[in-house]
Amino acid sequence: MAPEVVRHERYSKKADVFSYSMVLYELLTHEVPFADRPALQAVVAVALNEQRPLLPDGTPLPLRQLLTSCWARDAAGDYSCLLLVAAGCCWLLLVAAD
Repeated sequence: MAPEVVRHERYSKKADVFSYSMVLYELLTHEVPFADRPALQAVVAVALNEQRPLLPDGTPLPLRQLLTSCWARDAAGDYSCLLLVAAGCCWLLLVAAD
């Protein structure tokens, strides 16, 4: 869940961009973000402490940049959902091919 949603703030499509990037993270790593802690601690980490999950070593730079920019507080709204879907799918296919 996007930080602004957790904090009960007004939100826009940026929340969808953040959530989509978390799905990409799960597809890349085969792990749930912050699976090492209880759900409430994960929510606090993301919404209040602005923590993001660590990307594995070897994550291709363009995919790393895509994910981290989607997680950024101000940058997430710069992407259209269609562009994100296309970019994410392309990079996940390339990662899966390796």
